[in-house]
Amino acid sequence: MVHGGAGSWSKIPKETKISAQQALKDAVTFGMEILKREKSAVEAVAEAIRILEDSGSLNAGLGSVTNSEGYMELDAGIMDGKKMDAGAVAAIRGIRNPILVAMKVMRETPHVILVGEGAQKFALSKGFKIDERINVKKDVKDISINIEKRSNWIHDTVGAIAISSDCDTAAGASTGGIRGKMPGRIGDTPIPGAGYYANHFAAAAATGIGEVIILTGATRWIVERGTLAGNVLFVGKDLIEYVNRMYSTNTIGIIMADIRGNYGRIFNTEALPYGVFTEDMQSPEVGGIPL
Repeated sequence: MVHGGAGSWSKIPKETKISAQQALKDAVTFGMEILKREKSAVEAVAEAIRILEDSGSLNAGLGSVTNSEGYMELDAGIMDGKKMDAGAVAAIRGIRNPILVAMKVMRETPHVILVGEGAQKFALSKGFKIDERINVKKDVKDISINIEKRSNWIHDTVGAIAISSDCDTAAGASTGGIRGKMPGRIGDTPIPGAGYYANHFAAAAATGIGEVIILTGATRWIVERGTLAGNVLFVGKDLIEYVNRMYSTNTIGIIMADIRGNYGRIFNTEALPYGVFTEDMQSPEVGGIPL
């Protein structure tokens, strides 16, 4: 299951929405191919997010928004629920697929998160190349939001969750962050338990205002309480009610699934585009975008 970011999708050009819808379909289709062929939930999540990063129609990878100085600073993270291990990069510049770098951090270093210049140096040492399409300073005249007020932020990201036939779970996320953010700002996306989380029973990936997601520990809330309840769908309503009461509406969205076959999404925003593909489906289901 994948998502394309919670937010005000009705204001986005129709061509972009159609492109985003196709990207979601492509992502879950390829993710399911990996699950069937390799039975690897974490590989399925990484490759599904890579496709979304490459689409250019979503706020991740090639489609990332810029900070207040006109630079793209990307965040991504991934978690293997079976091993309870994670890897992430934050505020990394010039690397088109930070989710693949996050995989390398998880598998090839003793760390969980690398940031900024250190993350970029690590990526280059592993053979990743600088992509000049996202390594150039862009015009920031159109950035008119007030970054001091969260209610004005445009918030979206991409994420994916997967469960293999062996009941292995994984979750991940990738983003360009908040348009007009302060340089060096890091949201929920690279943080396990905030932007993504998985354990032996369930997986979840979040989207929305990163600061709210961090403060609520949103995905860990869903996964751990869903594990105790035996069904992730039983706990989503409580999280949304808590977020609405403590922060505000128009702040959060989450996709979730567990090894018993329960899956779904919760959100308090205008829309949450998604794609889902299960073994009993003939073709993927894609929706949530107000065309």
